Parts: sequence; C-alpha cells; structure tokens
Amino acid sequence: MRPVVRIVAVALLATTLACSPNQTERPALAFILAGQSNMVGRGTLTDLASDLRTVPTTIVFLRHRATAEFADQRWFGPEVGFAQEMAAAWPGERILLLKRAVDGTSLLAWAPDWDAIRADQTDNRKAGPLYRTLMGDVADASRRYPLVWAGLVWMQGESDALHPTAGEEYGSNLATFVGRLRHDLGRPKLPFIYGQINPPRDFPARERVRAAQVAAETALSPARMVITDDLPMGADHLHYNSVALVELGRRLARAYLALQPRPPAASH
Repeated sequence: MRPVVRIVAVALLATTLACSPNQTERPALAFILAGQSNMVGRGTLTDLASDLRTVPTTIVFLRHRATAEFADQRWFGPEVGFAQEMAAAWPGERILLLKRAVDGTSLLAWAPDWDAIRADQTDNRKAGPLYRTLMGDVADASRRYPLVWAGLVWMQGESDALHPTAGEEYGSNLATFVGRLRHDLGRPKLPFIYGQINPPRDFPARERVRAAQVAAETALSPARMVITDDLPMGADHLHYNSVALVELGRRLARAYLALQPRPPAASH
C-alpha cells in the first residue's frame, strides 16, 4: 500500500472506531419514555422556542428506534422538558431517551403476557403486543450503545379510566408491567416516574385509576408520581397543551432527581 493511501486508511479506521459504540466507552444513562397519547404528546412545534426544538448535545433521542430531533416529530411530548432538565442537572453525563408511546393504549395493550382477547376489552388488539415491541427497542438500543438503564418515565392511564374493567385492574396490571420491565432490564430498583392522569370526570373508572396511581408510589417503590391537575389542557380537555407538556417533562425529571440525585452506577 502506498504511504498516502495507508495514512488515509488508518485515519478512516480511527474515525470509525471513535464513532462506534464499544465496551470501553463510558455508558450512557438510558431512560424509557412510554405510555399513550399524553406521552406521544399534542404539543405544537411552532409553540416551542428555537432552543427547545433540538436535543441537548449530551442527549440522544430515540423515537421508535430512530435517532431524532424533537422537531422531527409531528407533535412533541414531555421529552422536551425532561431532556432540558436532565441535561442541566447532569451536564457531564451522556443520556439516552428511548421513546415508545402509542395513542389510545391501555395497560392491556402493554401487558408483558399480551392476550388479544383481553386487549379487545379496551379496543387495543391492533395496538399490541406493545411490551414485546418495547423490549425490541431496548435490545436495539443496547446493541448500538453501551447503556445503564436509569429510569422508566410513564404517562398513561386515560384509556383504562374509560373502561370499568380495565380501570378496576389498573393497579395490579401496572405492578405486573413495572415488575417485569425491572426484571427484564436486570434493574430491580429501577426508578419509576409517572404522571397522574386527569381525564374528564365522566370517564367511568377515572377515580379508580387515579387512586391506583397514588398507591403505586408505595407499592412500586422506588417510584414517584407527578401531579398534573393544574396543567392546562387543549380544547378536548384530555390532552395537555404545549406549555403544559414542557412543564410536565420538567416535573418528571425533577421527580426522578429527587429519587436519584446522582447518576446511577452500572451495578445498581
């Protein structure tokens, strides 16, 4: 190989190795952001200040396995405020946000042992099995990056509140979901951070689901619930508006930091 060609080849190899994830690279702290439409978000991108439309430089945002900027989505959700708060709190850390959220989905769609007939109770047969999909996302991210799973951020429950049977089961179904995820990630003490739902009062199981979410702080410890009752809704009185979604994300991050003030170690 001629000297010039050899130098170029070595330089390209060095660049490739530097950009490729490897086992000696410091792991990123990974958060799963999951749930239904208020995690998908109905925030309008034009409502965001320009400095909020891009992902902070220390953060990787994976939306349904694709690396994205916030402005690549049709709408934005709590990830914007969450990313800003976490980047400010831990400026020396690499952070990965893995988002998987699907409109109108109950916990029956997210059940680890998904069953089509049960999913039909909340009209979610076509949506499932979302837990299996989520674990595929986890496997994909783990192949691409060295990771420490740092937390589960959850905004979901309105669909269960709309269906009395699913609402009655919400507490036990949530415990099954969180427990299996902690087990499958190998993080039995993975912090669980979630927003309490605030759907219209005519949702039949509204109060049952909200009560189960209050109880989950103790039952699923370490866990922290974020109150959303004061956050403004859009015209449908179901989905939070742009201002509310940024604030919701910030509250979720602050709740996490109250449980986990320092970056978690790989052995925890």
